[in-house]
Amino acid sequence: MKRITVFSYIIVIITVIIYGVPIFWIIVSSFKPLEQSLIGYGVAQILFLFRPTLDAYNRIFFEQQFARYVINSLIVSSSSVGLSIIIGAPAAYTIARIKDKVTRNISVWMVSTRLMPPFTVALPFFVMMNSLGLSDTVIALIIVYLTFNLPFIVWVMRGYFEEIPPEIEKAARIDGCARFETLMKVLLPLSKPAMISGGVISFLLSWNEFLFAFILTSTQARTVTVHIANAVGLVVIDWPAMTAMSTITIIPSLIFITIAQKQIIRRLTVKAW
Repeated sequence: MKRITVFSYIIVIITVIIYGVPIFWIIVSSFKPLEQSLIGYGVAQILFLFRPTLDAYNRIFFEQQFARYVINSLIVSSSSVGLSIIIGAPAAYTIARIKDKVTRNISVWMVSTRLMPPFTVALPFFVMMNSLGLSDTVIALIIVYLTFNLPFIVWVMRGYFEEIPPEIEKAARIDGCARFETLMKVLLPLSKPAMISGGVISFLLSWNEFLFAFILTSTQARTVTVHIANAVGLVVIDWPAMTAMSTITIIPSLIFITIAQKQIIRRLTVKAW
């Protein structure tokens, strides 16, 4: 038993190192002077054996439009997640309650859209947004992210609705609630863990998305992930600025995960009732 415990701790430590070292490297590198390269300075530079400076953070906040692109990412990510929940919750409820061939095929089709490589639909989305005059707008990104977030929200919430005993819904109907009132006043409050966990994961996927943001935007609607990539110049790579921006963009993810941690764990371990 002790051997199993020790082995488990070893696995956890190795996992923490694998995931933690790159993040630690990024954070430390954001405090380096511009003249020092991220590559070629060895372990000494990682362990803060250099003079830390906030020059990179000053540059990205006062010399670049970093805050604007962060706001764009927040608008696109939150809007796509909000619309996904508004549209996806009734759809998931319908699929969970109506058991026939049509809803089953729709459910499989919606989930299958998450399995296709994003590159396969990048060009059609680009052509469509240009034709609609939505190129380089946050609306274009919201529509694209909604296309991918909606199936995930439906899949998560459908499973949760299926776990809720039908007796709860029948009791609400007996008390005079219509079907829509039952969904809004009874089922949605019960499905809060699924809603939060699905929403947080969808937000993080939208926040970190790069391909469609790179293809569909240029300046006005550029997101923070694309802006970080633009720190790579033709002659000089501004590693401190790039890692400083990466460090800042990690913060919303940590905040959302910390706030929703209990709900996500509850969704994975506890049934709805």
